[in-house]
Amino acid sequence: MEDNFWINYDIILDPEDMPVVEEYEPDMLMSSLEKCHFVIANVHKLYENSQNSLLNKVPPDFFDMIIVDEAHHSAAQSWKTAINYFSNAKVLHVTGTPYRGDHQEIPGEKIHNTSLAEVMALRYVKWLRKSTLNNPNLYFTLPGDSKRYTLEEILSIKEKEWVEKSVALSEECSADVVKESIKHLGILREASPQVPHKILAVACSIAHASGFGYLRGKRNRS
Repeated sequence: MEDNFWINYDIILDPEDMPVVEEYEPDMLMSSLEKCHFVIANVHKLYENSQNSLLNKVPPDFFDMIIVDEAHHSAAQSWKTAINYFSNAKVLHVTGTPYRGDHQEIPGEKIHNTSLAEVMALRYVKWLRKSTLNNPNLYFTLPGDSKRYTLEEILSIKEKEWVEKSVALSEECSADVVKESIKHLGILREASPQVPHKILAVACSIAHASGFGYLRGKRNRS
Protein backbone atom coordinates (compact mmCIF):
# COMPACT_ATOMS: atom_id res chain seq x y z
CA MET A 1 0.00 0.00 0.00
CA GLU A 2 2.95 2.35 0.54
CA ASP A 3 3.36 2.65 -3.25
CA ASN A 4 -0.33 3.10 -4.02
CA PHE A 5 -1.12 6.28 -5.97
CA TRP A 6 -4.67 6.72 -4.61
CA ILE A 7 -3.51 6.37 -1.00
CA ASN A 8 -0.38 8.52 -1.32
CA TYR A 9 -2.25 11.42 -2.91
CA ASP A 10 -5.21 11.27 -0.50
CA ILE A 11 -7.68 10.41 -3.24
CA ILE A 12 -8.87 7.41 -1.21
CA LEU A 13 -8.40 7.71 2.56
CA ASP A 14 -9.58 4.28 3.66
CA PRO A 15 -7.82 1.24 2.12
CA GLU A 16 -11.08 -0.66 2.35
CA ASP A 17 -12.51 1.73 -0.25
CA MET A 18 -9.90 0.73 -2.83
CA PRO A 19 -11.53 0.01 -6.21
CA VAL A 20 -11.54 -3.44 -7.77
CA VAL A 21 -9.31 -3.38 -10.86
CA GLU A 22 -8.98 -6.34 -13.20
CA GLU A 23 -7.31 -7.02 -16.55
CA TYR A 24 -9.86 -8.50 -18.90
CA GLU A 25 -9.39 -12.08 -20.10
CA PRO A 26 -11.80 -13.95 -22.41
CA ASP A 27 -12.47 -16.59 -19.76
CA MET A 28 -13.63 -14.08 -17.13
CA LEU A 29 -17.05 -14.77 -15.67
CA MET A 30 -19.77 -12.15 -15.88
CA SER A 31 -19.99 -12.25 -12.08
CA SER A 32 -16.29 -11.20 -11.89
CA LEU A 33 -16.82 -8.34 -14.33
CA GLU A 34 -19.77 -7.06 -12.33
CA LYS A 35 -17.58 -6.80 -9.20
CA CYS A 36 -15.03 -4.59 -11.01
CA HIS A 37 -14.86 -0.82 -10.82
CA PHE A 38 -12.21 -0.71 -13.57
CA VAL A 39 -11.67 -3.23 -16.37
CA ILE A 40 -8.42 -2.90 -18.31
CA ALA A 41 -8.07 -4.26 -21.84
CA ASN A 42 -6.31 -3.48 -25.09
CA VAL A 43 -8.35 -3.33 -28.27
CA HIS A 44 -7.29 -6.85 -29.28
CA LYS A 45 -8.73 -8.27 -26.05
CA LEU A 46 -12.06 -6.69 -26.94
CA TYR A 47 -12.31 -8.94 -29.99
CA GLU A 48 -10.12 -11.90 -29.00
CA ASN A 49 -12.05 -15.16 -29.21
CA SER A 50 -15.20 -13.63 -30.70
CA GLN A 51 -17.56 -15.88 -28.75
CA ASN A 52 -16.12 -14.62 -25.45
CA SER A 53 -15.13 -11.14 -26.57
CA LEU A 54 -15.96 -8.32 -24.19
CA LEU A 55 -18.33 -6.78 -26.75
CA ASN A 56 -20.35 -10.00 -26.84
CA LYS A 57 -20.22 -10.56 -23.09
CA VAL A 58 -21.49 -7.26 -21.65
CA PRO A 59 -24.44 -5.04 -22.63
CA PRO A 60 -23.84 -1.62 -24.27
CA ASP A 61 -24.61 0.24 -21.02
CA PHE A 62 -22.15 -1.81 -18.90
CA PHE A 63 -19.48 0.94 -18.67
CA ASP A 64 -19.96 4.54 -17.55
CA MET A 65 -16.67 5.75 -19.01
CA ILE A 66 -14.08 4.54 -21.50
CA ILE A 67 -10.53 5.90 -21.23
CA VAL A 68 -8.54 5.31 -24.41
CA ASP A 69 -4.77 5.42 -23.90
CA GLU A 70 -2.53 5.87 -26.95
CA ALA A 71 -5.62 7.51 -28.45
CA HIS A 72 -3.97 8.26 -31.80
CA HIS A 73 -4.89 4.62 -32.58
CA SER A 74 -8.59 5.27 -31.89
CA ALA A 75 -9.18 6.34 -35.50
CA ALA A 76 -8.86 2.63 -36.43
CA GLN A 77 -12.08 0.81 -37.23
CA SER A 78 -11.59 -1.65 -34.36
CA TRP A 79 -11.70 1.21 -31.85
CA LYS A 80 -14.58 2.93 -33.62
CA THR A 81 -16.66 -0.26 -33.44
CA ALA A 82 -15.97 -0.68 -29.72
CA ILE A 83 -16.74 2.96 -28.85
CA ASN A 84 -19.90 2.90 -30.95
CA TYR A 85 -21.04 -0.24 -29.12
CA PHE A 86 -20.73 1.56 -25.75
CA SER A 87 -22.38 4.63 -27.25
CA ASN A 88 -23.77 6.02 -23.97
CA ALA A 89 -20.44 5.94 -22.13
CA LYS A 90 -18.34 9.05 -21.66
CA VAL A 91 -15.09 8.71 -23.64
CA LEU A 92 -11.73 10.27 -22.70
CA HIS A 93 -8.89 10.07 -25.23
CA VAL A 94 -5.31 10.52 -23.94
CA THR A 95 -2.10 10.31 -25.94
CA GLY A 96 1.45 11.58 -25.94
CA THR A 97 1.47 11.80 -29.76
CA PRO A 98 -1.74 13.60 -30.82
CA TYR A 99 -1.27 13.13 -34.56
CA ARG A 100 -1.22 10.35 -37.13
CA GLY A 101 1.06 9.73 -40.08
CA ASP A 102 -1.96 9.17 -42.35
CA HIS A 103 -3.48 12.51 -41.23
CA GLN A 104 -6.70 10.93 -39.98
CA GLU A 105 -8.31 13.10 -37.35
CA ILE A 106 -8.22 11.84 -33.76
CA PRO A 107 -11.77 11.74 -32.34
CA GLY A 108 -12.87 14.17 -29.66
CA GLU A 109 -12.38 17.76 -28.61
CA LYS A 110 -9.00 18.78 -27.20
CA ILE A 111 -9.47 19.91 -23.60
CA HIS A 112 -5.90 19.85 -22.29
CA ASN A 113 -2.37 19.90 -23.62
CA THR A 114 0.84 19.62 -21.61
CA SER A 115 4.01 20.71 -23.38
CA LEU A 116 6.99 18.39 -23.63
CA ALA A 117 9.12 21.07 -21.93
CA GLU A 118 6.80 20.99 -18.90
CA VAL A 119 6.83 17.21 -18.45
CA MET A 120 10.61 17.21 -18.83
CA ALA A 121 10.87 19.93 -16.15
CA LEU A 122 8.69 17.80 -13.85
CA ARG A 123 10.90 14.78 -14.67
CA TYR A 124 8.00 12.69 -15.95
CA VAL A 125 10.10 12.04 -19.06
CA LYS A 126 13.80 12.28 -19.82
CA TRP A 127 15.33 15.61 -20.78
CA LEU A 128 15.66 15.66 -24.56
CA ARG A 129 18.19 17.56 -26.61
CA LYS A 130 17.85 18.20 -30.32
CA SER A 131 20.78 18.04 -32.70
CA THR A 132 20.30 19.51 -36.17
CA LEU A 133 22.30 18.19 -39.11
CA ASN A 134 22.71 20.39 -42.16
CA ASN A 135 24.23 18.86 -45.27
CA PRO A 136 25.45 21.59 -47.66
CA ASN A 137 25.38 19.11 -50.58
CA LEU A 138 21.64 18.44 -50.37
CA TYR A 139 20.04 17.63 -53.72
CA PHE A 140 17.07 15.64 -55.03
CA THR A 141 16.39 13.35 -57.96
CA LEU A 142 13.16 12.11 -59.50
CA PRO A 143 12.50 8.59 -60.80
CA GLY A 144 13.59 8.28 -64.43
CA ASP A 145 15.24 11.71 -64.35
CA SER A 146 19.01 12.11 -64.05
CA LYS A 147 18.82 15.82 -63.20
CA ARG A 148 19.82 16.93 -59.71
CA TYR A 149 17.33 19.38 -58.18
CA THR A 150 17.99 21.92 -55.42
CA LEU A 151 15.62 22.18 -52.45
CA GLU A 152 14.00 25.27 -53.93
CA GLU A 153 13.51 23.60 -57.32
CA ILE A 154 11.99 20.44 -55.88
CA LEU A 155 9.61 22.41 -53.61
CA SER A 156 8.22 24.13 -56.69
CA ILE A 157 7.06 20.77 -58.09
CA LYS A 158 6.65 18.61 -54.95
CA GLU A 159 4.92 19.12 -51.58
CA LYS A 160 6.92 19.61 -48.36
CA GLU A 161 5.95 16.17 -46.97
CA TRP A 162 7.41 14.43 -50.03
CA VAL A 163 10.66 16.34 -49.48
CA GLU A 164 10.83 15.45 -45.77
CA LYS A 165 10.17 11.78 -46.46
CA SER A 166 12.76 11.68 -49.26
CA VAL A 167 15.40 13.16 -46.98
CA ALA A 168 14.53 10.81 -44.10
CA LEU A 169 14.72 7.72 -46.32
CA SER A 170 17.90 8.66 -48.15
CA GLU A 171 21.06 6.66 -47.43
CA GLU A 172 23.07 9.87 -47.13
CA CYS A 173 20.77 11.21 -44.41
CA SER A 174 20.75 7.90 -42.56
CA ALA A 175 24.56 7.76 -42.67
CA ASP A 176 24.76 11.30 -41.21
CA VAL A 177 22.32 10.38 -38.43
CA VAL A 178 24.26 7.19 -37.59
CA LYS A 179 27.56 9.05 -37.53
CA GLU A 180 26.23 11.90 -35.35
CA SER A 181 24.47 9.48 -32.97
CA ILE A 182 27.63 7.44 -32.44
CA LYS A 183 29.60 10.64 -31.81
CA HIS A 184 27.16 11.75 -29.08
CA LEU A 185 27.10 8.25 -27.60
CA GLY A 186 30.88 8.38 -27.31
CA ILE A 187 30.69 11.73 -25.49
CA LEU A 188 28.14 10.35 -23.01
CA ARG A 189 30.12 7.17 -22.39
CA GLU A 190 33.25 9.19 -21.73
CA ALA A 191 31.41 11.53 -19.34
CA SER A 192 29.69 8.73 -17.38
CA PRO A 193 31.36 5.36 -18.11
CA GLN A 194 29.43 3.69 -15.26
CA VAL A 195 26.12 4.18 -17.15
CA PRO A 196 25.34 1.66 -19.95
CA HIS A 197 24.38 4.28 -22.54
CA LYS A 198 22.70 2.97 -25.70
CA ILE A 199 21.18 4.34 -28.89
CA LEU A 200 17.48 3.97 -29.72
CA ALA A 201 16.99 4.42 -33.46
CA VAL A 202 13.54 5.26 -34.85
CA ALA A 203 13.07 4.40 -38.52
CA CYS A 204 10.35 5.17 -41.06
CA SER A 205 9.74 1.54 -41.98
CA ILE A 206 11.14 -1.99 -41.67
CA ALA A 207 13.13 -1.47 -44.88
CA HIS A 208 14.54 1.80 -43.53
CA ALA A 209 15.44 0.14 -40.22
CA SER A 210 17.26 -2.61 -42.12
CA GLY A 211 19.18 0.09 -43.94
CA PHE A 212 20.27 1.58 -40.62
CA GLY A 213 21.66 -1.79 -39.59
CA TYR A 214 23.50 -2.08 -42.90
CA LEU A 215 25.05 1.35 -42.47
CA ARG A 216 26.07 0.56 -38.90
CA GLY A 217 27.72 -2.65 -40.11
CA LYS A 218 29.66 -0.76 -42.77
CA ARG A 219 30.98 1.57 -40.09
CA ASN A 220 32.05 -1.38 -37.95
CA ARG A 221 33.97 -2.86 -40.85
CA SER A 222 35.66 0.41 -41.82
